[in-house]
Amino acid sequence: LYRNALTLLKNQDSILPLTTDLNKSLAVVSVGVTTRNTFASTVSKYRKAINYSIPRSASQAQVQELAAKLEKYDYVILGILNTNNSTERNYGIYQSTYDLANLIGQKSKLIIDMHANPYAAHRFFESANVSAFLISYQDNDAAKEVAAEAIFGGYEISGKLPVSINDTLQEGFGIQLKKKRLSFGLPEEIGIPSDRLYKIDSIIEKGISERAYPGCQVLIAKDGFVFYQKNFGHQTYGNSAAISDTSIYDLASITKVMATTLAIMKLSEEGKIDIDRHLQYYLPELQNTNKGNILIRDLLSHQARLTPWIPFYKHTMIGNQVDTLIYKKQAEPGYSTLVCDSLYILDSYRDSVLQKITESELLPKQKYRYSDLGMYYMRKIIEQQSGLSIQKYLMENFYSPLGLEYIGYLPMKRFDKEQIVPTENDNYFRNSTIQGTVHDQGCAMVGGIEGHAGLFSNSVNMAIICQMLLENGQYANQQYLKPSILEDFTRQQFPLNNNRRGLGFDKPLPNHQEGGPTCNLVSSKSFGHSGFTGTYFWTDPVYQITYIFLSNRTFPTAENRLLITNNTRTEIQKEIYQVFGIKH
Repeated sequence: LYRNALTLLKNQDSILPLTTDLNKSLAVVSVGVTTRNTFASTVSKYRKAINYSIPRSASQAQVQELAAKLEKYDYVILGILNTNNSTERNYGIYQSTYDLANLIGQKSKLIIDMHANPYAAHRFFESANVSAFLISYQDNDAAKEVAAEAIFGGYEISGKLPVSINDTLQEGFGIQLKKKRLSFGLPEEIGIPSDRLYKIDSIIEKGISERAYPGCQVLIAKDGFVFYQKNFGHQTYGNSAAISDTSIYDLASITKVMATTLAIMKLSEEGKIDIDRHLQYYLPELQNTNKGNILIRDLLSHQARLTPWIPFYKHTMIGNQVDTLIYKKQAEPGYSTLVCDSLYILDSYRDSVLQKITESELLPKQKYRYSDLGMYYMRKIIEQQSGLSIQKYLMENFYSPLGLEYIGYLPMKRFDKEQIVPTENDNYFRNSTIQGTVHDQGCAMVGGIEGHAGLFSNSVNMAIICQMLLENGQYANQQYLKPSILEDFTRQQFPLNNNRRGLGFDKPLPNHQEGGPTCNLVSSKSFGHSGFTGTYFWTDPVYQITYIFLSNRTFPTAENRLLITNNTRTEIQKEIYQVFGIKH
């Protein structure tokens, strides 16, 4: 009812749905309530915004002070809250609010969301330079939530004015907007009773009680609608912070697809990478080595005969301690590469890591064998062909325009350590709790940014990328990838070689076989990936389902394999498909 009532009275230059591009700054001002409210928190699901609040009856000094702070923002959303139905008191809207709106509109693009009687709207049109004006009518949490979502295109706007406000804004007037982005709501909204999902809760809680993982984030979406978004447990088994929507996880090998493969697809589209060329075409230094003639297509589908893994860190240890010629406890000239808290490695050691990969033996047969090593090369090729660091390329082409605040490398540069979920009590290499720096040893030794590991995120940011992939590379009217590129990368590459893999992406076992990375109900067109730390996502274009499971099953020790042996993630996946009546 609240969604259907939302009425858009102005949308100058089609400013709504509002951009999520992080290069455009956004402030949210809540009138009459504190900054911590449902409206502001819902905005944060779509993009980063700085929150401000001001009393309803603010003084002119307060108005001037806040207006001055807001001048630097490209966009300002003014949420008019804490209103009432008294005509004599102008519905709880004071002159200070009109004054503030007028000042904001002179410097920034102003979007007003008014939770009040529609008759209160006319004075804003008389005095303020408003780019967009939305009436949400009611002043409660449900109305605040749907208004924030609609501003970003999470839901369509279709309401009509129930009354005439002035000569222009007549009864029945309302600008229509279509849904453009991921939306959030209750399972009942798509015909699923909440109690049908209790078994998923039970599977998750059983895993925590059995100490398979201390906590997790789980998100499930159908047709672009997030109907299940829950947090369970804590960061560790001790008295630690509870998992929240903004908890950030080390994605481990999901980096291979949500960073490296995205970049390769885009560069392929731009004609800068041809995946049917050999490595030595882009990396001439590999000529006359056993890696030079590896086809990139074979590498991305894990049949390039590469060794699965090299324990690089063991080459830098003397007994149980790190070699003090290679590591220092504090940064100093030549030792500026952070491995973890109070541990820095020789900056030139990156070359040693690549040299060890190049010198490694190839496996005897060209068959499917999962390996991290090829993605070290692909990161180098991406940076060489784009002229940018991999994180800058991803930020410019995907993360920033999609409004993704939480996904990225080196999270300690952007977030408090306490927000980042620890991955392990490492007592064999770094001798510390790994929190805020990457868990993967090889990635840590080259500074935390690599093609196979290093990416951190929360579930919502991952879901937005998944939705873009489901929509054939398009999201909110912007084309990020060509459908033909997506189709090539997400299809099974070498079925005749008993290889289920796509390019970068993992795929289900064919013919609905049990085992593998999924339950046996997903479609053959589905794709996803898992990560060593206990992370997982799977996206199904046939059923339009996205499922994300983020945990730190490696805490306190990576030897804990209960999450894997109990098939927790795929048992949840089976329940999801059964909820929708999908059977094979």
